Amino acid sequence: TVVGKYESSHIAVLRVEASDLPALAYCATPPQVGDDALTLGQPYNLDILAYRGMVSGNDIRVQGEPFPYMALDMTILKGTAGAPVLSADGCVTGMAIAQFGIPGYTNADNLGLAVPAARLRDIGGELIRSGHIARSWIGVHLSETGPVAVDYVLDDSPAARAGLKPDDLIIAYDGQPATTTDALVAYMMERPVGAEVSFDLRRGKRDLTLKVTTIDAPPSARD
Repeated sequence: TVVGKYESSHIAVLRVEASDLPALAYCATPPQVGDDALTLGQPYNLDILAYRGMVSGNDIRVQGEPFPYMALDMTILKGTAGAPVLSADGCVTGMAIAQFGIPGYTNADNLGLAVPAARLRDIGGELIRSGHIARSWIGVHLSETGPVAVDYVLDDSPAARAGLKPDDLIIAYDGQPATTTDALVAYMMERPVGAEVSFDLRRGKRDLTLKVTTIDAPPSARD
């Protein structure tokens, strides 16, 4: 049974009708770059195989993804995604999710991505408690390329009620320069529901500041 899922983080929690199942412990501290990493999988319907590599980076930002990942010098094949990434001590440092690749380019065969254990634990715990992740939302769609600008504003959304309009150029948010859309999206997703966010805007030849109070994202916008 699916208890809950959060597709933006590639995480779901399942309930299994069984008892006395063994469980792996999370590592007490994040891994260091260069630490050994091990994961298991069953690619191509073969037997369960072990993959060994190392942690090649932490807090890695990937374009279009709202959260940072752990990078692994390891191949993540279909049938391996979703498996725990283990340290040399056998504790869980993360969850393997994908092989790194960019549309239009070949995949990096030895660069895998994993959700860090801290985010896995936090999101998994909230899914178990409430079945969904409360995520701040204001109801705008932002430009995907070029300067950070508002493409459109959903009717009766917090952004609409605060006065944001299409083509508004976002100069800064809460005092931070608006450098990329991905950075702004990541910032908003980390704000607690009910937080007030201040936007410095340029509308035509006029500069203005608007404050928007976030709400919990509706089901259609959570993932």
